[in-house]
Amino acid sequence: MPQHPVPPSDLAGLIAAFAQTAQAVVDLGRGCTEGDFARHTECPGWSVQDQVSHVAALESVFAGEPPLRVEVPDLPHLHSDMARFMESGVHARRGRSGADVVEELAGLLPRRVAALSDPALTLDSNIESAIGPRPAGAFVGLRVIDVWCHEQDIRAALGLPLALDTPGAVLFTSRVLGALPMIVAREAAVPVGQTVLVEVTGPVQGTAAVRVEQGTVEGSVEGSDGRPHGVVVAPDAVSGPLTRITRSTEAFTRRGAGRRDLANTPYAVSGDPAIAAAVVEHLVITP
Repeated sequence: MPQHPVPPSDLAGLIAAFAQTAQAVVDLGRGCTEGDFARHTECPGWSVQDQVSHVAALESVFAGEPPLRVEVPDLPHLHSDMARFMESGVHARRGRSGADVVEELAGLLPRRVAALSDPALTLDSNIESAIGPRPAGAFVGLRVIDVWCHEQDIRAALGLPLALDTPGAVLFTSRVLGALPMIVAREAAVPVGQTVLVEVTGPVQGTAAVRVEQGTVEGSVEGSDGRPHGVVVAPDAVSGPLTRITRSTEAFTRRGAGRRDLANTPYAVSGDPAIAAAVVEHLVITP
């Protein structure tokens, strides 16, 4: 899956990407008025202040601080136990000013970057956290894409350009492209024998082609259950029926974050429009 720029893969690069996007959240927050903090964002149910609160809440827990105990009401955007867990840190901070929450996050960041930069850590070192043990590389990568998504939520709500030329954008694009085999074959249920080629254009560029093949019990691990599975193929070696989907970095990442529906996600298609619509509909990788 060729992509430019190439996402960081070493721990130092991932930590730098995390520090950059988390500091951007702080800087954006420091420029907000109370009216700005109250603005609705594309993340259902959350204001600008709630976005900052979410990042601060998780980083405080990862820093070893006990989570704030609060009774979470039955809000309409809560559809799972994970969503309710995420809401608890946000709801616990709703009685505070936005500026106060921003400074909480600002105080946490140096501690978190220092902890992640421990020379003893490697990409494969397990980090204990509130979400269970994770290899350091995978853990930091997840923090980058989560914080970067919320940074873009804040930018969009404030009417600012999205940060599409940053390591966070590169990592998020890579994560969505990497999910395409499962999305195309299982979630969008593209018929066997069809190939879907996705092109991302803009500050982050990438191409991924996935052909749907019928799984067999004797086949690969992906297809061992007998169900269709997606196989990554070289974009210049595609044969047979092909649907090509072309989208900008902004449209691709905002849909990947689940922030914009099909009607607000422009894309160009050559091939089968129904297949393209199904893939774009299921392109969301966030919980």
